Amino acid sequence: MTKKKIITELTPAQIELMETKKNEWINFALFNGDDIDQEAVYGGIDFLYELSDLQKPIKIVVDSPLAVQYAIKYAKALLEALKQNKGDYSQVRSQVHSQVDSQVDSQVYSQVDSQVDSQVHSQVYSQVYSQVRSQVDSHVYSQVYSQVDSQVDSQVHSQVDSQVDSQVDSQVYSQVRSQVHSHVYSQVYSQVGSQVDSQVGSQVDSPETFAWHTLGFYAGWVSFIEYFKELGIISHDKWDEYVKYMKSGQFMGVYLDGLAVVCRRPQAVRRDDQLRLHNDQKPAIEWRDGYKLYFLHGQPFEEKLWKRIISQKMTIKEVISMENADERTMAFSMLRPDRLLKGINAQLIHTGQRGTRLYQVDGFTKKVLGDSSVTGDTEYCMVMDDASTDRQFLEWVDPKVGSQKDADFAQASAWGIPLEDYLNLGAEA
Repeated sequence: MTKKKIITELTPAQIELMETKKNEWINFALFNGDDIDQEAVYGGIDFLYELSDLQKPIKIVVDSPLAVQYAIKYAKALLEALKQNKGDYSQVRSQVHSQVDSQVDSQVYSQVDSQVDSQVHSQVYSQVYSQVRSQVDSHVYSQVYSQVDSQVDSQVHSQVDSQVDSQVDSQVYSQVRSQVHSHVYSQVYSQVGSQVDSQVGSQVDSPETFAWHTLGFYAGWVSFIEYFKELGIISHDKWDEYVKYMKSGQFMGVYLDGLAVVCRRPQAVRRDDQLRLHNDQKPAIEWRDGYKLYFLHGQPFEEKLWKRIISQKMTIKEVISMENADERTMAFSMLRPDRLLKGINAQLIHTGQRGTRLYQVDGFTKKVLGDSSVTGDTEYCMVMDDASTDRQFLEWVDPKVGSQKDADFAQASAWGIPLEDYLNLGAEA
C-alpha cells in the first residue's frame, strides 16, 4: 500500500483557498439571507439523534432564537396541560399562554413591541400545538445536548480530524486553523452567536441551553474541515450528512429528548469596522419574526436606552449616572463632541495647521466615571471637522502624545506617520 504524502507546505492556490473558505462560511452564516430548507433541517436533526441512539424527536422550526425558547416552554406547558385535560385543546390555550408569559422576563417586552410579541406567540404556538397535540402520552422533555455533542464528536469530528492530522504537517494544520477556523469562529460565534445566546438567556426565565451543533456555534470548525475536504483529504459519509445539516439554513437550536427546536439565520447583521455588532441607525441584528437586538460597538442595550444614546441628546450628567459601567463607557463615547467637552470642562490647548483642536481634561476619572478616589489623572482628546457633512469627530489621544500639547503631532501619531510628513500632506499637489 502506498503511503499518502503528507502536506508540508501550501501552494499559492491553496493559500488563496483559505480566504475563499473563510468568507464563504462567514457570508453564509451572517449575510446570505434567512431562507431555510426544512426538509434538510429535519433530516439533519434525525441524523444527529440517530448517532446519539435517541429516538427521532418532534421537530419544530421557528424564526428567531427567542422563539426557540418560547417554543420549548409552550411544548412543555402544552403537553402537561393536555394531559391534565385529557387532550381537550379548548381548555388549555389560555392556561398555556399565562404560564409561558410568567417565564418570560419583563426585559423582553422592552425590546420586542406588543405586535412582535404577539406574532412570535401565535407562530410558535401554532407550530408547537400541531406537533405536540398527538404526543399526550410523551414524557416531559429533558436536555440531551451533551449526549448529542459527545456522539457527534466521537463518530464524526474526531474521525475527520484524525484524517486531517495524518495527512497534514502540524505547521500547515496550525496555519489553516488560524486563517480559517479562528476567523470564522470569531465572527460567527464569538461576535454573534454567543452574544445572542447571552441576550436571549437574560430575557427568559430558566432558558434551555442552546446546542453546540448548529451553524451559529460550529461554523468555524466546519469551515476548517471543509477546507481540507476541498484539498481531497477528507472522505467520510457521516461528515457529508453533517455538513448538509449545517448548510440547511438553521442557525441556533435546542436538542431535548423527544423535541428539537431550531431557528433561521438572522435577516440582517450589522457590524462596525472591528466586526463587532453595531449600528447607530438600526438594530444590529434582526430576525424574520421581528425580534431585534441593539448593540453599539459590541455592547448590548435595551432599545429605549439605545435610542436615547444615538439621539445624542444625553447630557454628561445622565451618562455619569448610568449604573452599568460598560454601558456608561459606550454612552460616553457616543456623546456629541461639543456636549462632551463642555460637560467635562475640557480645555483647548492647541489648534493645528489643519484645524485639529487638542483638548486637555484634568481629573478625567472623577469627571467621567464619577470615581472620586482617583485624582490627578489627565487625558487628552482631539476634535476634527468633516467639511463635507458638518460633523465633528472626537478621538482620544495617548497621554504621552497629548502632553506634547501639539495638535498636529497628535494627529500625525494617530495616522502613524512622522509629523513632517503630516505637515507636508498636499504640499506637492
